[in-house]
Amino acid sequence: MMMEALGTRGERRLWNICWLTVLFFALTMIVGLMTYERGHALMQSYGAALIFALIGVCLCRRAYRSDRVYALGLVFAAWYALTRVLNGDHYLQYDYNQYRVVCMAATYGLAFPLAAMLGDEEKRRALDRVAAVLTAVIAAVCWLGVIAALRGEVITVPFFGSQFGIMEDGRLYVLSQHPNFTAAFSLCGLCMLIYLVVSRWKLWVLIPAAAAGAGMFMALPLSDSRTGMIAFLLCVVIAAAVGFQRLPIPAKWRRIAGIACVVVLVAVVAVAGFGAAVKVVSTTSDGEQVISQRSLLADLATLTGRTDVYAAVPATFAQHPLAMLKGFDELEMMPAVNDNVEMHYNHMHNSFLQTLMLTGVPGLLAALWLTWRIVSALVRVLVVRGGGITPAQKLLVLLPAALIVQGMLEHYLFVDSYSILNFLFFLFSGYVVRLGRQVSWQQAFPTLARRQKA
Repeated sequence: MMMEALGTRGERRLWNICWLTVLFFALTMIVGLMTYERGHALMQSYGAALIFALIGVCLCRRAYRSDRVYALGLVFAAWYALTRVLNGDHYLQYDYNQYRVVCMAATYGLAFPLAAMLGDEEKRRALDRVAAVLTAVIAAVCWLGVIAALRGEVITVPFFGSQFGIMEDGRLYVLSQHPNFTAAFSLCGLCMLIYLVVSRWKLWVLIPAAAAGAGMFMALPLSDSRTGMIAFLLCVVIAAAVGFQRLPIPAKWRRIAGIACVVVLVAVVAVAGFGAAVKVVSTTSDGEQVISQRSLLADLATLTGRTDVYAAVPATFAQHPLAMLKGFDELEMMPAVNDNVEMHYNHMHNSFLQTLMLTGVPGLLAALWLTWRIVSALVRVLVVRGGGITPAQKLLVLLPAALIVQGMLEHYLFVDSYSILNFLFFLFSGYVVRLGRQVSWQQAFPTLARRQKA
């Protein structure tokens, strides 16, 4: 009896250490965006020892054996470290490589398998606590950027030195990061907010949720990221579809009502919602600033001008064939690519190509396998009716779906300069993968199963 009590107490303590460590790393990554030097110092001084110690504990407990996809994540992080050695950083002395290796170890070694480690996929208490804190932080960051835009000035945060506001290109910057990051960051906050409101529904939650959501919703169009807006519309469609699955009406009328509602929602958000946020800032700003507002439909998803960098990949590998195995050093990658294009690019504008160029074909294959496992689980969890999957659990797919869309045109996934986005992607994806194990393809698509039997 005493041994059982000690085991339960030990499990509880380990559970608390795990979710608090997840929160620590997420907040440290945000600090790293505000001031890289201090974020790196935290990672190097405390984070590295903490995460590798916890990975050792989890290896002893065989926590990664519940699904081979978790082990693949660890192998991918190790492969990235090895490719840095193969590319000349023999002792990982470069600060950005040290920082990224620790971030990837935290992402793939703790955030991704967190749901499976201590059976948290059902109650999701650990995830909810982490998401609540991060949603509040993201809302505060977005509101600071919106307030700076409303005042027509750029706000510099003391001590950290990061800037918030509309910059020279008429787009909203937060944490001194690119506007596309502003869009992805605010969208992650909105996805977590929607999930939390539905998951922990109480009437009094609506007021703080509305206040937080308003700042994040305004920050999204002010970033003028069309990819971010498209990803947000996808989230609206998914959330509406989940809501209509619960209506107590015949399936035919539910589909008709759902399609009509989604069309109206998308039209209102795309035409009125995004434009309204920009107009509010334009009319209330005290300073002189130009607010950018490109068309949502013109040059859809900003693919124009980015196909050149995609097309340059074969020529770049032809000039550097060994890079197909070990990838490029980060400082050498884009100069090698830019030799084959007319424009100057800072990154590959695609998460898969960024991973390929940095880690070679083995890294790309690992990224593709991870993506397949996540997307297949996402589809099954979203589509299945019943099966013990609640609406709140279905809304876990919002954040991964949004970042997959943005990852098609940005480098936010797998090997990420903005590590917090990759961290959040795999944290939520781990819960989706865990839920997906409960749902087969036959359960998700019973019509196809019946056709196969016939």
